[in-house]
Amino acid sequence: MLRSLLGIDHTDPQETTPADHAPTITNTTAAITYLVMGTAAGITIVTLALILAEPLGKVASGALVAWGTLFVVLGIRGFMATTRRARR
Repeated sequence: MLRSLLGIDHTDPQETTPADHAPTITNTTAAITYLVMGTAAGITIVTLALILAEPLGKVASGALVAWGTLFVVLGIRGFMATTRRARR
């Protein structure tokens, strides 16, 4: 994801971790990757859960929908955390 152990990125580095923790350095290319991969994984999981709702049962299908939504949210969070800091 284009991160460096030394905290040095070759393109637009931003710290995306709160100040209480060790900084995580990432860039906008990684942010776009988080968004695309998180959304693709989430949509795939949710779609499979809805297609297989009857064989899986209501509880299992609902759990998979929640799990897929989590992937989408994490992708959006990774994207927003990086691009928000890039605009400053």
